[in-house]
Amino acid sequence: MFLQAPPGSRSREDGIDAFRALGALGVIQLHFGPFRGSEYDGTALGMLSLLASFLARMAVPFFFATSGYLLARRGEPGTLASAARAQSRRILFLFSAWSLIALCFRGALRALHRGSGAEFLEPFARLGSDFLARPVDVLLCGPEEHLWFLPALVMGLLLYVAFDHRPSWRAWRPAAAAAIALIGLAAGSYGLIDLPITLNPRSGPLLAFPLVTIGAWCATGARIRMRLAWAGLASALALTAFEGLWFSERRGASPVSHDALVGFFLAGPFILTLARSARGVIVHRLAIVGRLTLGVYACHTLVAVLVLDGVRRLGPRPPHQAGLEFASFGLIACISLALAWVLSRVPGIRRLVQ
Repeated sequence: MFLQAPPGSRSREDGIDAFRALGALGVIQLHFGPFRGSEYDGTALGMLSLLASFLARMAVPFFFATSGYLLARRGEPGTLASAARAQSRRILFLFSAWSLIALCFRGALRALHRGSGAEFLEPFARLGSDFLARPVDVLLCGPEEHLWFLPALVMGLLLYVAFDHRPSWRAWRPAAAAAIALIGLAAGSYGLIDLPITLNPRSGPLLAFPLVTIGAWCATGARIRMRLAWAGLASALALTAFEGLWFSERRGASPVSHDALVGFFLAGPFILTLARSARGVIVHRLAIVGRLTLGVYACHTLVAVLVLDGVRRLGPRPPHQAGLEFASFGLIACISLALAWVLSRVPGIRRLVQ
């Protein structure tokens, strides 16, 4: 999501930036999509929302794979470590900055609602309490659930280039990535093993490193043919839906609540191939939006707090108020995009969103 085209390369790939825009919309759909309440179970709108959520799930493997792809394009294998370290420092800065922004935002909102300045510190105190209970999980996620992606990407990039430390290690990288993917699946949705620490299996390198490795392979290996890419992505989507529905039947959880699925790893190379091949006027226009993906990703949960609070103040929501739910989703997406654009125009602040 956050790596840029290497200096001196061809111009940015519009297809990848366009798919980033769709991925950002997918992330908002996963978090705040309409028609997901129990009152929509079994309805046409509920099924449409479920299908949209399965499609949106492809955003995470795409973002990780794209980061690996862009990293591998930066040069020869032995020269990538410095680029990965520099990018990791930038990502950790973004993680720290947006964590602090989120804490201050939620603290200020709480103090305003409660009419007490002392309430400003409550989110900080809650984060400290969570850290004492599960330190590794909090360090890898931060105060906002969606920020888990940033430390995970750092670990995926650094682990990828660690195998370049010695040429003899590179041959072991695919096997290591496969082993880590299996651990993530077994400890995650499939629940076959327990990790020795309290950690969401999507965090850290368990999902990121295998997908970064897949993306890097797409930059250096033979290009996948388009027919195979479409068939592979359709298969990955079908497998992801099957896994989600199967776990829902077995455990009662939402079909789209699982973050580590076999379909995710299968989707990575195919969706990246489609993005690299995308062309046209619509793709070019989406690509302009896609360059604000980081800003939309970072601020959309905070925007949602304000939008959904405003909706609640309108009064009790009648059942099946489809228009209001869709309008709320649209407002979150549009305001997040507008805010990211405004911030990108402010010197000194634009580094938070680009």
